[in-house]
Amino acid sequence: YKSYGQDFITRGTIEYEVKINNKKRYTDEDRRRSAWINNLPEYDVSYRELKFSNNHFLYTPGKPTPNMTSSRNENSIYTDLDQKTTVVRKSLFTEWYSYNDSVLNLKWRFDNETRKIAGFECRKAVGILDDSIAVFAFYTDELMISGGPEGINGLPGMILGVGVPRLHTTWFATKVTDTPVAVNTL
Repeated sequence: YKSYGQDFITRGTIEYEVKINNKKRYTDEDRRRSAWINNLPEYDVSYRELKFSNNHFLYTPGKPTPNMTSSRNENSIYTDLDQKTTVVRKSLFTEWYSYNDSVLNLKWRFDNETRKIAGFECRKAVGILDDSIAVFAFYTDELMISGGPEGINGLPGMILGVGVPRLHTTWFATKVTDTPVAVNTL
């Protein structure tokens, strides 16, 4: 798409840096009982990748992180916004499971706060998941697709930043490439 001299990206790949705050994830009591927990770095950092083509997304593990203290998240999520479905592939111990589900349904409230993420001007929105989980998101309408990490969607553009305080976790895009991605490869 091209409008008023501006390119709008509808296919590409986004790299997200995922940060889990270990100091907030564990209580003082957890740290007193476990030297292992007490010695964790302040943040676990990992990377995930979102490939998208129009209304189709594949969210998978990204580049490896050598110093990650928790196990690497190998789970993946395929989302088809046209059909309003997701297919989730998860590992439980040594077994892999796949299941179909509907897309996440968040109630969004828009905010005037903006910030630049991976070179894109993003606007803040606050969503509520499952009636009680707050989700803070930053989206850009320069990426016209309504998607984001972890299957989060429903905003008028791509979500490049997310924070979920209850999980002490953030997802922020570090790189966006507009290399074409064929839907059948997703």
